[in-house]
Amino acid sequence: MKRFIRTATSAVGCVLAYTFLAQPGLQAQRRPATLDATIGGYAVQSNRSYSTEDGFVFAATFVAAHQSSRILAVSAGIGFPVGQECLLLLPGGSCAPDFPALAHIAVAPGYEIGSNYLSARSTIGPAFYLSRTSGQSSGVGGQLTLDVAAGVKFFKAVAGGRYTVLRRKGETVRMPQVELGLRL
Repeated sequence: MKRFIRTATSAVGCVLAYTFLAQPGLQAQRRPATLDATIGGYAVQSNRSYSTEDGFVFAATFVAAHQSSRILAVSAGIGFPVGQECLLLLPGGSCAPDFPALAHIAVAPGYEIGSNYLSARSTIGPAFYLSRTSGQSSGVGGQLTLDVAAGVKFFKAVAGGRYTVLRRKGETVRMPQVELGLRL
């Protein structure tokens, strides 16, 4: 899963670079409000040991109608760890805990460039994470998102990546994610 996420993130980065750098004629224009619905995978990198470190995430991102290239995105999502087996034994023979199921909400300013048929977005901002697993703590962090969308004016396919850094009770969690979905 981690290799797939690295490869997919590199591919999204190449498309973003092409859209931002090789398309100087793409100007800011009046854009309608959009809603992205995506599904993807994540890999957990933490200073703590977990039995499960991969999972799936469902996310929705709303961007209001805008005239300029600057945007404000509101996103919410919910993650589900994959695996129920004890994959990592701690000293003493007990199992390492599973990574908690997290829900997030984020408000992030950003930038969008493109046309009605091809566009690229990047946002960065704070996010709040709520643990849905009993006994696990919630936390605050930051999110960087990059995505590209291609299609007709009001219906596009979206591919993107999200990188999260989360702080929870002495733990730092990094979660690279790759997502695919639709922009309506």
